[in-house]
Amino acid sequence: METRAELKKAAKECLNTNIFSYIGLLITGIVLPYAMTICFATLFIRAILGDLFGLSSHYYAVNFLAIGTFAVLFYLISMFMLYWLVAYSIYVYANDGERVSIFYVLNDHFTLKRYLRFCLKMAVSHILIFFWSLLLVIPGIIKAFSYSQVAFLAIDDEKAGVFETIIKSKEMMRGYKMYYFILQLSFILWTLLEPFTLGLITFYLVPYITLTNVAFYFDLKESLEEIEYDL
Repeated sequence: METRAELKKAAKECLNTNIFSYIGLLITGIVLPYAMTICFATLFIRAILGDLFGLSSHYYAVNFLAIGTFAVLFYLISMFMLYWLVAYSIYVYANDGERVSIFYVLNDHFTLKRYLRFCLKMAVSHILIFFWSLLLVIPGIIKAFSYSQVAFLAIDDEKAGVFETIIKSKEMMRGYKMYYFILQLSFILWTLLEPFTLGLITFYLVPYITLTNVAFYFDLKESLEEIEYDL
């Protein structure tokens, strides 16, 4: 297993040649969900006002149906941007940091079936983490670490079933959760700088963290395969 410094160095090398592509991707990822949030908030406020001022129940029902629809659309758009970010980062890392077009990734990899399976796997993992969090905060955090590789597995091993992917992530992270926790903690100073840069550092930090986690995933996968081979 490589050291955290080595993983982050590999991530930086990949990021340096693709930083402008990541900025374009992230701008898209901010604009779409933000626009959806405005629509969602507007409909919610109208529904509440409709209830307060005694508008018809039909108006009320239609608005809450619209709210539910936009909530689902917001989740699907957010998952699409996550899918795009993770798939692009995997392509960049697999090509040793060479310049890769963000649109090439969609053209080469994206299909509706792959995307929906990705959404389903992420949704189930999020639901499981939520229910574990209801017990206590700590079990929820531990399970979040256990399921942290679901997004990468959903793209790298797309033919695996939903629970097969979740179980595989859990097995991969067995014995590596503390390593992963410290790896995420190593970005804390970068995160603290965000308010002082008016959030602009996000355009560097998000791809930096994502690429580091991709490097961690592939290094972990390779290490586990070597252990299985030795056995």
